[in-house]
Amino acid sequence: EQMIEEEDLNIMYPTVFPEGVTINSVRFNVESDGNETVQFVTNDIDTNVQIVLSENQIIEDDIETTEIEGTIYRIHKSDFVSVSYYLNNNTYYILAKSLDDAFLIIENMKEQ
Repeated sequence: EQMIEEEDLNIMYPTVFPEGVTINSVRFNVESDGNETVQFVTNDIDTNVQIVLSENQIIEDDIETTEIEGTIYRIHKSDFVSVSYYLNNNTYYILAKSLDDAFLIIENMKEQ
């Protein structure tokens, strides 16, 4: 929360993770395309949250989509689950071991 306040970021951030998963670090980066990102790195390589701070929605190829309360969630399943969605001028990427774990994180995102 402190870094989000210091950087004056208008983002939602994760407050709950699956059992045993904790945040190791929070990274603020400027990517080669100029987009700024915030990444919540956890102790589990299969679980993390990345937020791209951009007014342009980033759309990737989808395997499945679902809409909940007006927000479209793009879901990609492989050895893990990746869910992306666009909200308040930011694209959120949630990486988790299962769809239930991904939506546990999403449902517990908190706005600064």
